Amino acid sequence: MTKDAKDVIIIIIKIVEKAYEPVTLNTIEKNIPSMYKPGKKKISLLLNELINKQEIFSWPYSKGKKRFWNKDPDIYSYNKTFEILSNTPLTRVELQNKLQKVMFGCSKSKAEEIRKKNILSLIKEKRIFQHPLLFRQKTARFSTSLPDPAPYLTNLKKDFLKICNKLTKSGLTIDKIYTSVCKELTPLNLPESEKKNCLLNNISQNKRLNYEKIIIKTILEIEPDVKKQPLISIEKLRDKSDIPDNIFDKNILILADKGKIWLHRHAYPANAKKKEVVIDKNDNYYMGIVFRN
Repeated sequence: MTKDAKDVIIIIIKIVEKAYEPVTLNTIEKNIPSMYKPGKKKISLLLNELINKQEIFSWPYSKGKKRFWNKDPDIYSYNKTFEILSNTPLTRVELQNKLQKVMFGCSKSKAEEIRKKNILSLIKEKRIFQHPLLFRQKTARFSTSLPDPAPYLTNLKKDFLKICNKLTKSGLTIDKIYTSVCKELTPLNLPESEKKNCLLNNISQNKRLNYEKIIIKTILEIEPDVKKQPLISIEKLRDKSDIPDNIFDKNILILADKGKIWLHRHAYPANAKKKEVVIDKNDNYYMGIVFRN
């Protein structure tokens, strides 16, 4: 490669890095000083060389024009999909329309392709969730948060209150009605030992929820400004929470499954001390958490 070509490559990289959005070949050529301009054909060849080296990336076409940027479009669209769904549950079409904008005007078909790919990946990773259809809804919605059960129980609650009203008039107390309901909701196809476990789990649920509350409270004490989503080390959170290690580990994983925290993997698990990490059933080592407010 000649010295002039190397100089042009440096200039191209700087142009792309400074751009606040993907740029076209014409824009790149326009911003190359006249004394270095080698012509569009040569610039195109240099761009392809930089793309092959992953120093810049080829972006989806907009208005029939190829574009270039220093950000990987796959990673960028993946993060933007998650960010969009962090605000409010959206349908596929609503998400697709927003993706088309954040991808700086890519085509409708490309936005659809990105949406399909990212939804599948994020659901598989349990970073987003598909919400069941509510009454009168015709299209599923997706969100980073698990669905709130309350709206789905509206009719059930109304029916239950009607039944309570009838039975209390016959002399039954509310406590007895609730006891009967809980008994009916206990899985009938389980062996007796498992049924007892169900009852024990119900009894211990409040304790478990208290541990979760303690961990969340401790997170907020360590980093009150959760909107910035700071990374908090497992070791620090463990020490501050003052919860037995096995219970702490279990509840960290429960909070992650519920979508209330993100877990940050340890880069060098072989060097990790036990108190510095939480290990899941797949032997993934996590050294930090981010609170999802």
